[in-house]
Amino acid sequence: YLELFEKLLKNSMDEKLKMEQEFQKKISRLNDELTEERRKAESQQAMHQQEVSILEGKIKQSHEVQEFLEDKEHNLRVLLAQLFHHNCSIEMLFQKNLMKLARVKDSLDDVLLQFTHIPLRLRETLYAIIGELQNEEEEITAVALEVKSK
Repeated sequence: YLELFEKLLKNSMDEKLKMEQEFQKKISRLNDELTEERRKAESQQAMHQQEVSILEGKIKQSHEVQEFLEDKEHNLRVLLAQLFHHNCSIEMLFQKNLMKLARVKDSLDDVLLQFTHIPLRLRETLYAIIGELQNEEEEITAVALEVKSK
């Protein structure tokens, strides 16, 4: 019985040793897998952190671009207001010049009507001046319309 018991004990011990070795292998394999998973997770976390940094940089850059564009938009609005003011001033000058030309032309017409006894040569000269004034008035009107359309 002792021999049988020793044999059973030895088999039992061998079996226990075998199971412990298998268990140790499984633990070792699980530790290796866990280490690999940690390494992958750390690598992924590093990539995600890098992507976050890139996105933060792009967000900062887009804010800077937005501020730049808002500044340029403000400058354009100021320039447009100045241009509108200058355009109005130019238009007023054209209107004043047209009114002056009309008064001069009317005055010359009045002079011609009052002095029908003016010599023909002087009348022709006055009519030529009136014609030039009318041409000048038409040119100023054309320029004014062109400026206004722009």
